[in-house]
Amino acid sequence: MFKKVLFLYVAFMLIGYGVAQGQSFGKNKVRYKGFTWEILKTSHFEIYYTPEIKDLARVTSSVAEDAYSRISHDLRHKVSSPIPLIIFKSHYDFEQTNIILELIEREVGGFAEVFKNRIVIPFSGSYSRMKEVIFHELTHIFQFDILYPNLLRSIFSNQFIRTPPLWLMEGLAEYERGDLDSMEEAILCDATINNCLIPICELDNFQERIGLCYIQSHSIIKYIADTFGKDKIGLLLKNFRSYQSADSMIKATLKMDILELEKGWIDWVKKRYYPKIKECDLPISIGRRLTEGIHPVWSKGDGLIALLNNKSGYFDVILVKAENGEVIEVVTKGLRFKEFEEISISERILCLSRDGRYLAFIAKKRNRDIIYIWDMVNSHITERLDVKELDFITSICFSQDGRTIGIAGSKNGRCNIYILDLKTRDLNRVTSGLSCTQPVFSHDGEGIFFVKEEDDFKNIYFINLKTKEIEGLILNQGRNIDLTLSPDGDYILFSSDRSGTYDLYAFNLAKKDLFKITNCLGGAFHPQVSHDGKRIAFTSYYKGGYSIYIMDFPKSKEEILAEKVTYERQETKEKKQEFPKAEVKEYKTKFSFDWISGGLLYSTSTGFSASTELALSDILGDHRFILLTDYLSVVSRASTLNFYLTYHYLAKRTPIYIGIYNWKDYYLYSGKRYIREIYGGSIGTDYPIDKFRRIELYYLYRVENLGEIDNPEKERYNLIGTSFVKDTTLWGRFGPLSGERRRITIEKTVSHDGLDFTNLKMDLRRYWKLGRDSNLALRGLFEGSFGHDKMEFPLGGITRLRGYYYGDKDLWKERIALVSGETRFTLIRRIDFSFPTHFSVKDIRSILFIDLGLGWDEHDKPHLGNFTRLEDLTNPSDSVQLCDFGIGFRALLGILPLKIDYIWRTDLKETKSALIRVSLGYDF
Repeated sequence: MFKKVLFLYVAFMLIGYGVAQGQSFGKNKVRYKGFTWEILKTSHFEIYYTPEIKDLARVTSSVAEDAYSRISHDLRHKVSSPIPLIIFKSHYDFEQTNIILELIEREVGGFAEVFKNRIVIPFSGSYSRMKEVIFHELTHIFQFDILYPNLLRSIFSNQFIRTPPLWLMEGLAEYERGDLDSMEEAILCDATINNCLIPICELDNFQERIGLCYIQSHSIIKYIADTFGKDKIGLLLKNFRSYQSADSMIKATLKMDILELEKGWIDWVKKRYYPKIKECDLPISIGRRLTEGIHPVWSKGDGLIALLNNKSGYFDVILVKAENGEVIEVVTKGLRFKEFEEISISERILCLSRDGRYLAFIAKKRNRDIIYIWDMVNSHITERLDVKELDFITSICFSQDGRTIGIAGSKNGRCNIYILDLKTRDLNRVTSGLSCTQPVFSHDGEGIFFVKEEDDFKNIYFINLKTKEIEGLILNQGRNIDLTLSPDGDYILFSSDRSGTYDLYAFNLAKKDLFKITNCLGGAFHPQVSHDGKRIAFTSYYKGGYSIYIMDFPKSKEEILAEKVTYERQETKEKKQEFPKAEVKEYKTKFSFDWISGGLLYSTSTGFSASTELALSDILGDHRFILLTDYLSVVSRASTLNFYLTYHYLAKRTPIYIGIYNWKDYYLYSGKRYIREIYGGSIGTDYPIDKFRRIELYYLYRVENLGEIDNPEKERYNLIGTSFVKDTTLWGRFGPLSGERRRITIEKTVSHDGLDFTNLKMDLRRYWKLGRDSNLALRGLFEGSFGHDKMEFPLGGITRLRGYYYGDKDLWKERIALVSGETRFTLIRRIDFSFPTHFSVKDIRSILFIDLGLGWDEHDKPHLGNFTRLEDLTNPSDSVQLCDFGIGFRALLGILPLKIDYIWRTDLKETKSALIRVSLGYDF
């Protein structure tokens, strides 16, 4: 009975509901709407777009063809087939794509996919940013085509398994998109002078400090191109196909090893950035550091500052004392997962009404940007503004009278300035451009200052709301961002990289004089002047992080505003965009292979088996077929075809998963021949309520023949099940850090001629972050089976009671309950080795744990508080209550944590000798 139930249990998990969600947690990719596609075909691309962004698609085609020409020239290569490029009008639409099934977070600006050489990007409101993303991702397509010219053949060889180091792949892509921008230069400078550069050997995988990993990789490729010649960067990639290791690739191309390359590069960046220590000021010498965070906003009385802070792992709006940075209130505490999913961190997401009563911020709810208005006096949300006319919002500001809000928002690929009347909810567009952002009302309320992106510049304009006349104030002199107005209305303050580093500037509106306020090593951003006009709060980057600083506002030009900048207003002319020749086609579903893989196995009991897995999908990933077969079964037994076939339809919010299977094996046991045959089908779906919650529904029909070949035992059942799943966890490298997980499942057989049982399962998990590197995790598990043919569930196992064995049949019970608690913390931050080669092991973590478990059958009486004696475990006839505790160690091995646990079993009277369990995978 045990073997039969064990097989049913495992097979159900792998085959039955595995067609759908697969007995798992995880957040949801919600398809909030359907998409209608058209194709713009150019010489080298097929641009997929929705009809409302046809103009954006034409711009995309022009940028893509320019990128193709430059990258093809640099790498001396041409891509062998047309490149699909899918563009979405917003990041929220982009997050719904099925081309990859993983969740897409806000910081992902696009991706390139290897199997069909697809590029997928969203429009972020910035055309220059879109151009950079296209160059970056297209470089990856060239890399894939160079490395894997025949993808199917590469999959079957180690050529596909062994990939170039990530610093080469991402560094080359970043290099092709353009030079390091001013902020990236500041970050690299900060890492250089503070001796925080990441060794090249650790850039094979970007596991932490990901932003710095990209910037360093970019810089390494730049160093190679400047020192050894630009042709070497393409040669590095091509040589990897022959040598297939980073060391041999570097030696063959650059005639040096990786340590010599690293030394040369570090000397190069030091010569570049060390002089800046003398030329520039540290932020702590300019102002007083207040706290970690970005986007400061002064309260009315200047005693408090609102800002964004991510100490919890998520960005929160908090209020701190301007005097010492003490946290007074977390504005968004308790609102995440209930009111919204995440806080936006775009250009200006915080603003305060002039009377100081209301604080507005932008947050994502489902697939929309919502403006939340917070009452500073009563500490609650008073309004939720859903501007449905816009695809997304990048910045907001209150008008002087508080009756309207200025909004920078995008609609169908054009970002402009709008005014929203808070009483009537009327929305009026103010500008007519491609990328206009960061509105700020003038002191008299008659106009709006704003930033307009033009070529590689970000220029400052002023529009008169009555006459609609537009005046250019700061034109074609760097990227000018983060506008704000002094309380008296005499100056606009902003951040500009015109000198190579983002610094604060003040522009006298009457005299048209421009003055430089700071000369800051880590840059200065988000200036906000206190209401009394005496202080400036700003953001700067120093020692690997962003912090808020407060400096005195100059009383005269002789103090801080001492450096007058030569200012010449330059008029800008609109350029006529030229587009490549293109043909518009209607999108039609067409399938092609994603991958084909296979393997050959041999067992003395079952003989040879050879599996092949084929996956097909359409170009947008909405339709997916996966076929797993044992093709030797046809050769050996003409009447048998072993296969699992699944189809996933993902185009709607409620997806459909369908599977059919037939598998027959013959094997020898104790000199007798046995048969194991299973066949049937399943269908499943789920309804994602939002990103964090879903309801699942599935049906499974299953027939099994198991036993001696002449007289197998036949079982069948029809089973329906439903689950409620919630997952709000924030993950680290070794598992969840904070949040909660819930999974509640009910399963019921519905036929009268097969097995009859009902299962109830509950898995509840909660995580609390205790510090930067530590957290507490608790888990409660219940599984119970009821009915004539009750199933049994394991109480032991590495994911359950760790001190007991999964295969111990005496610990399989019809009902089990389990409670586990763990304290997780970093034990060793880093160990460096120099032999046999230079490498590092980082973040060796440890856990202290205890497990309590109870198992019983229907007619047993569970004995709570009465632990089973250890000597009685060999033949428990009643309910069992077990306990273990121990210590574990964790280290990252490739992409999965290696887990080593020392476990002691106890009945609270005696304790057995420690067991050692080694496994791979994440903790619960």
